[in-house]
Amino acid sequence: KITSLITELIEDGLIKDNGKFDSTGGRRASVYGLVSDAGFFVGVDVKQYYINLGLLDFKKHLITSKEKVPYKLENTPESFNALLLIIKTFLNELNPAFVKDKILGLGLNLSGRINNTTGYSYSYFYFNEEPLSVIIQKEIGIQTFIENDSRAMAYGEFCNGDSKDACNVLFINMDYGIGLGILIDGKLYYGKSGFGGEF
Repeated sequence: KITSLITELIEDGLIKDNGKFDSTGGRRASVYGLVSDAGFFVGVDVKQYYINLGLLDFKKHLITSKEKVPYKLENTPESFNALLLIIKTFLNELNPAFVKDKILGLGLNLSGRINNTTGYSYSYFYFNEEPLSVIIQKEIGIQTFIENDSRAMAYGEFCNGDSKDACNVLFINMDYGIGLGILIDGKLYYGKSGFGGEF
């Protein structure tokens, strides 16, 4: 079964055979790895006065980014439309043949009360009954996930930053407001309501 699944993933271009490596006993081991350009992910970090955008490949390499794109975060349809335009512009500037059809997901960080499971933002752009993630997905055409900015930053530091060797982390985000991300036993803590850490 394992051989069958690996063959399927190779045929789909998602993984590749990196060859055989010496074993301490028995047959030589085959090692497989992800294909970098098999898929891409877009990250959108929404700040109060600007937006950061980035494109990562399947192996988490940053391919391209745009930082501090001017933007004013307000809870208005105009501000939301401006956000969509910035994302669409970033996507349109990518090399379509190389990337566009291989983008597997878009992750958006936003301040305030975010329920990442349902995709709702209750602090910004809560204009109708549909989750914000669904609205963006319809507009952009890429599966979209949203997360509170402080929790996302806490998780980023836990995976790649100074706190990567810790299991329990309090991450304080001091920007235009104060936010908090909590990790317990290496997992983001959301609390009963899903808003754990909100000051």
